Amino acid sequence: LNWDHKEQVKPHESQTDHAKGFGGRYGVQKDRVDKSAAGFNQMEAPTSSYEKTTPVEAASSGAGSLKARFENIAKASEEENKKRADDERAKRQAREKREREQAQKQKEIEQEEEPAEEPEPRPSVPLPAAKPRRISKELPQPPPVVERS
Repeated sequence: LNWDHKEQVKPHESQTDHAKGFGGRYGVQKDRVDKSAAGFNQMEAPTSSYEKTTPVEAASSGAGSLKARFENIAKASEEENKKRADDERAKRQAREKREREQAQKQKEIEQEEEPAEEPEPRPSVPLPAAKPRRISKELPQPPPVVERS
């Protein structure tokens, strides 16, 4: 190194051209492009895949048919309630019939068991009737109080 030598100062990062070296201008070098890569100029505008839907009920019915539909729903629910009540009534009647049959069988079994026991012999002469008892007795009166003076 001598006095004639001048050192070149490297420019700051903000002063360097980054278009060189890593992909060319704007990051793309024509000779080093990936074959499956697409450039910015090949992209299409984004499209929406949203489709507005309309409810089937609202699209197919007007005010009159809406009223008819609610009436049909009410009729169907009434019929369903009536059917349910009939089923419950039939079940209750069957249960009561079973209970009656079981009670009848129980009575028959008890009646069959009673004759098996020997009944007590009854005397041919009637027993004298017991005298009726007096329920209320006269309470003894307390002695009269004598006043001392």
